[in-house]
Amino acid sequence: MRQNLEILQNQIKTSLKLSLIDFYDITSQSNEEYMKTFKMIAILYLLMVVQCNASEIITFKGIPFDIPGVKGALQKICQEDSSNGKTEYSEDECLFKKSKTLIWLSYGIQSKALGWITLSNDNSLLEVEIHGSKNEMLAQVEILSAKYGNPIKTTTQVENGMGTKFDKEIFTWVDSRGSRITIESMYNKIDEGRLVIESPFYVAAKKAAIKQLEEASKNNL
Repeated sequence: MRQNLEILQNQIKTSLKLSLIDFYDITSQSNEEYMKTFKMIAILYLLMVVQCNASEIITFKGIPFDIPGVKGALQKICQEDSSNGKTEYSEDECLFKKSKTLIWLSYGIQSKALGWITLSNDNSLLEVEIHGSKNEMLAQVEILSAKYGNPIKTTTQVENGMGTKFDKEIFTWVDSRGSRITIESMYNKIDEGRLVIESPFYVAAKKAAIKQLEEASKNNL
C-alpha cells in the first residue's frame, strides 16, 4: 500500500508539473492514515483525469509550455514572417524583450495572423493568444480536434447594442499537465473569434487570482 501510494503521488506530481499542490508527508503516517491519504490522492488523480480531454500533451508548434529557455525556438517562428522585425518606427519584435509581444505568425489553418506571445522571467512560454474571424476559429476547432481529440463544448448567448442575441460557442481542450486551449467563436465582435493556449502555471495562476478577487469582494460587502 505504501509503495502504491508513493507511485500514485509521483504520477500526479509528474502529470501536473506544478509546485502549487502540497502533498501530505506520508513517511510518518499510520496504516489508517495511509488509507485516508491514499483515498484522498486517488480521488484527486481521478478528478484530474476526468478534467483532461486532450489525447496528447498540448504545445505551441512543438514548443512546450512552462519549460525555461524556449525563446530561441520562438524567435525562429517569429523570423519566418517577413512582417516581423525591426523597422524605423519599432524595434525587432523577434527579440521578445517584453513579457508580452505581438507578432505575425501562422497557426493551423491561419497562414498569417496576429498573436500575443507571453513569456515568464525564465523565458518559459506561458500563453499564446491568436485572433481571427469566426469562420477561421471554427475551422481551427476541426484541426485541433483531429490532433487533440474532441473538445468540451459550451454555448452561451451574447447580445449586441441593438438587443439582438447570438450563440457564442466555446471549445476547450485540457491535457494531463493542465495546459489548456480555448477557442471562442465570438470575442470582441460577432464575426471575430479568439484562440488562447495557456500553460499549466498560467491556468493555475488565473484561477488563484479569480478566487482571491472573489474573496476580496466578499470581504468588501
